[in-house]
Amino acid sequence: MKSKWLWPLAPFLLADTLLASAALIFLQLDLIVNKTLYEYGLTFNTNWAQPYWTTIRLGLGVLGITMIIIASIGYLSIRHTGEQTDKAKVYICKSCGESWCKPDKIPKVNGKLPMLNVLKSCASCNEKLLDIT
Repeated sequence: MKSKWLWPLAPFLLADTLLASAALIFLQLDLIVNKTLYEYGLTFNTNWAQPYWTTIRLGLGVLGITMIIIASIGYLSIRHTGEQTDKAKVYICKSCGESWCKPDKIPKVNGKLPMLNVLKSCASCNEKLLDIT
């Protein structure tokens, strides 16, 4: 992975880190109920245990699914960004050596293409340009 892609990925990593911290808090709460409270006289009863187990499992499941979704969106957005930025056409004049770049995809502004002049010949010497892509 290139270092220029690390900064756009940072919000996704931060969100996953916070969700993992929330999962650890759920597990710490489970440890308190299953260990510490029994030392203070908590007695097992399915009336409170069943809703407790259901809540813990649902909470951890929701956190896990959310982490997977955020990581997938982050991966796909970084991958999509890399695909768009790597494409460009390079034109070189065979007589004077001047070169020009043109992006492969031209972004639309308000549904309209911007006004661009496409070079077919060199602006310096009027020779035909070679297409190097």
